[in-house]
Amino acid sequence: MVPNLSAQNLASIEIGKDFMLRHGYIEHDFDVHEWAAPEFEEQAAKELLAERWRRSRARSSASTTPASGELSPRRHRPPRRSSGSSRRPVSRRRR
Repeated sequence: MVPNLSAQNLASIEIGKDFMLRHGYIEHDFDVHEWAAPEFEEQAAKELLAERWRRSRARSSASTTPASGELSPRRHRPPRRSSGSSRRPVSRRRR
């Protein structure tokens, strides 16, 4: 699947389409640029951007405390245990 409709990707699709047309995999020729319909990609990009914006705004508003408006403290992972860990130390090979 092609991730975007750049000129290079459309040219690649057209090469593949021409190959399949010549070898009988496709019966009728078509214009790749019309087939690609960039308005669908543009609409999907707008929707994706809007969704990411909405999520980032929700995260930033959730990280503030309503009373003071200051950022809440970040939660950090506890430090790893140095002894008594269930993991075995990784041995390194010498070459």
